[in-house]
Amino acid sequence: MTSATFDETQFRDWLIERLAARLGREPSAIDADTPLADYGLDSLYALAIVDDIEDYLGIAVDATMMWDHPSVAALTSALATRITTA
Repeated sequence: MTSATFDETQFRDWLIERLAARLGREPSAIDADTPLADYGLDSLYALAIVDDIEDYLGIAVDATMMWDHPSVAALTSALATRITTA
């Protein structure tokens, strides 16, 4: 993944859909600014989401990113920064 190919909006929407599917919710029920723990995301689900992100972006992602950036918006921003500064 390069900065030229990373679209924050597309990634955020994809991440919301993945989270909704994993949590058994509608994507419209996931607010990008709400901490993921508020949706009941536990460590097992977090690791599964990290695996999904790695597959989607084609880069290694440290599992702690889910805790360091605990919302969809924060995680998207952190990954965008990482990709655009790589």
